[in-house]
Amino acid sequence: MPTKTVHQLPIIAGGNITDLDEILMYDGDTLVSGRITMSDLAAYTSTGASAVTSVNTQMGAVVLDGNDIETTTGSGLSVTTGLNTLTAALTATENHLIASGMSTGITSGGEVTINANLTSIDVAAGHGHILDNFTDPDNPVLTDVNWATQNVPLTNIATADSTTLYVDINGVIQQLPTAPSNALFRDDVLLAGVAHPNRTTVTGLAERKVQGANIAPNVHDIFEAVGRLNLEGNVFSAGGADLTLARTAGEILDYGVNYANDKRNPNVVTTAAAQPANFIYALSDGSIINPAATDIDPTKWDDNGTLTSVQNKKWTIHHLYVTSTGQNVVMPGQAYYKDFEKAKASVGVDPHVLDSVFADVVVLRATLITKHNCTDLTNTDEALFSVVNKFGNVSAGGSTVGSMDDLNDVSALTPTLGDILQFTGTEWVNSTDYISLTSLKAEVAASADFAAFQTAIAAL
Repeated sequence: MPTKTVHQLPIIAGGNITDLDEILMYDGDTLVSGRITMSDLAAYTSTGASAVTSVNTQMGAVVLDGNDIETTTGSGLSVTTGLNTLTAALTATENHLIASGMSTGITSGGEVTINANLTSIDVAAGHGHILDNFTDPDNPVLTDVNWATQNVPLTNIATADSTTLYVDINGVIQQLPTAPSNALFRDDVLLAGVAHPNRTTVTGLAERKVQGANIAPNVHDIFEAVGRLNLEGNVFSAGGADLTLARTAGEILDYGVNYANDKRNPNVVTTAAAQPANFIYALSDGSIINPAATDIDPTKWDDNGTLTSVQNKKWTIHHLYVTSTGQNVVMPGQAYYKDFEKAKASVGVDPHVLDSVFADVVVLRATLITKHNCTDLTNTDEALFSVVNKFGNVSAGGSTVGSMDDLNDVSALTPTLGDILQFTGTEWVNSTDYISLTSLKAEVAASADFAAFQTAIAAL
C-alpha cells in the first residue's frame, strides 16, 4: 500500500502544519493551519461573499463567481461568469481614437476571378468594414460588412468599356460603369475593376482592394515607390571663383527619417546650409573616390566605374545629390560631349547609373556641366548648374542629330565627297586614306594571279 511522507514545516508566526492535507491560512493576525472543504467553499461563494464589492481587504482566498461583484450603472465594470475575467467597456473617447486610426476597406476574402462564360465575375466570400467619421467626426461609426461567395453577371457589359465592383454598407455587391470616385473609396469596400472594351466579353480584371488595416505599411509602400522628396531648399551653386560648391539649407521628406529627433514630425528632416559644401565623390559602381572632397574635378569622367581623363575640349555632366542626413554626394559625368551646346541639350537624358549603395539614401538636387579645363564654377562659359524639381527629376533636354559631326565621338572636319570615317582609337574622323571598291575590282581583275586562279577554277 502506498505511503505518504510528511515533511514538517518549521513554526511560522505561531502556526505550523502537523497533519496531512492541511494548508496555511492567514486569519488577519497570524498564519494558522487548517482545512477548507468543498462545502465550505460552496457556502462561502453562495452566501458569504454575495455582497462583496471589493477584494482589496478580504482575508485569505476570495473566490468570485458572476454575482460576487455588483455592477454600478455607468461604471463600465463587468464580470464574465465562469472565466473570472474582468472587462471594462470602452469610453467614447477610446472608441473615437480606435475608429479614427482605422479606414474603410477589406479585411479578408473577396478574391475575384473571371467566370468561364466571360460575361460575369466570381467573387469569394469576404469581410470588411466601413468607417463613417465624416457625418459626425466626434462619434465615428464603424460598420462590419460581410458577403457570401457569388457569381456576379455584369449588367453594363454591352454599354460600357469597364465596370467597377464594390460592396456597399449592406453587404450587397454593386456595379459602376465608371472608375471609382474618391468618395467611393471611403463609403464602400472596393473589390475590382473589370475591362470589357469590346462590349461583349471580359478581357481583363484588376484587383482594386484597399486594406482597412495596416495603413502605415501601405503608406510606406507609396514612400518607397515615389522615393525621397526635396520639400524646399538644398540648392547647389558655386562656392566661389574656384571649383568648390555651396548648398543652401533645406527640407527632405523620407519615411521615418526624423523619428529620433521629433516624433511629431517623423518624416521631414532639415538640412543645414554649407559653404564650402564638402562631398563624397563616388563612381557608378558605388566605389568612393574621395569621402571628403572639396573640389569638383572637371578633368575626369566615369567610364563604367573607371575614372578616366576627359579629352581636350570635351564637356561632362556631374550629378549632385544630398542625403537625408545632409551629406553631399557628387558623381562625375558618365559620358562626354563634343561642345557646350551638346552637353546642355543632354541634361535630363544623359546616361547616368546610380549604384544601390546611394540610390536608397539620396535625392538628386542639381546637375553641373563643366568643360575639361574649367577652373572657375562661376564662369558661365565653362560651367552651368541646372536645378532639378522636388522629385529629383531634371527637365529633359535633347536634340536631333543634324549631321555626323553632331555625334559625341565624331570629329568630321570639312568632309568631302567620298570621305570615310576612320577610328583613331579615341574618336571617329573623316579620312581619304582608302581604296575605292571600283578601283579594287579593277586591280584584282588585272592581276596575273587572279587570271591564273580563274583558269584553274574553269578546269575543274
